[in-house]
Amino acid sequence: MVWIHGGGYLHGSGELPCYSAHRLAEEGNVVVVSISYRLGAFGFLAVDGGQTNCGTLDQLAALQWVQRNIHAFGGDPARVTLFGQSAGGHSVFKLLTEHAAQSLFQRVILQSAPLSVRQSAHDQARVAIRFRAELQQDPYRASIQALLWAQAKVAPQVTIPLPFSPAFSKEAPAAAHAVDAMLGWARDDAAPFVGVAKNRLPPLRFALPRLADGLVAKLLTRQLFSLPALTFAQTRSDPRAAPKKTYLYRLDTCFANNRYGAGHCIDLPMLLGDEASWQGAMLLGSSLWHEVHASGYRLRAAWAAFAHTGNPNAPKGYRFQPFSRFDPHPTILK
Repeated sequence: MVWIHGGGYLHGSGELPCYSAHRLAEEGNVVVVSISYRLGAFGFLAVDGGQTNCGTLDQLAALQWVQRNIHAFGGDPARVTLFGQSAGGHSVFKLLTEHAAQSLFQRVILQSAPLSVRQSAHDQARVAIRFRAELQQDPYRASIQALLWAQAKVAPQVTIPLPFSPAFSKEAPAAAHAVDAMLGWARDDAAPFVGVAKNRLPPLRFALPRLADGLVAKLLTRQLFSLPALTFAQTRSDPRAAPKKTYLYRLDTCFANNRYGAGHCIDLPMLLGDEASWQGAMLLGSSLWHEVHASGYRLRAAWAAFAHTGNPNAPKGYRFQPFSRFDPHPTILK
């Protein structure tokens, strides 16, 4: 299993303790590789005809390394499952839709991925123009500090979601349908974003009463996460183009005294990390770690079962049904 971390293509690292996969590996008898890749302007800025999507190239290089070396760690290069959350799931989607033909992976898990956000080369060029205007010097000669400063100035200014993210160039090839897929979202995925927006923009506190938070979060969750996932699952359900199964889920688990419910990233402490790395996390509310760990057991079992066989149904686990266009409902996980 190869993990791609999220963070909006601006933050994070595969080496963070909260992404440690020791529980998943031990319980599921899987080998987990957590990768890092270039972020922000270093990974996804298109400047003067230079190399673009460098972050995606890093991910491909990691997958190629897995093919060459994973057998030495007890892994099977013919059974590689890519999984990622948020921007990591978005990265998995990029690799699936444009690089599946390279046979570097056989299964994918997309967790709370904003699949409707797909930059074009034109979008990347617009971001690059704004970036150069802020930087006011040759980016190839600028210091790291100057590049990061310009990145911080540009990110909140542009109207393009995920301004530093990979450009999508084509429709999914037939090879993408030869890969088993499991994808889904958290029930209240957008709730933390609504909360952060209100804290950063004081006028919203008055324009958006507390009672309206839930409605806005529900609408944004539908627009950014659930509808795009459902649309992609329906695309894969066409019997003429879908020799492999697709599983769709919605994660409803939430913890006591947590104002964001089953919000974005709620799946991460259930799958990865340990008590120390998640201490004080707002999404965990007042729950004790043993409760978080226990609540994630079936999730870890499903992810590992899917990696082994392409079927997430594990003993004493959740009961998944393959997605069907005639019954287009997700499996509810809680």
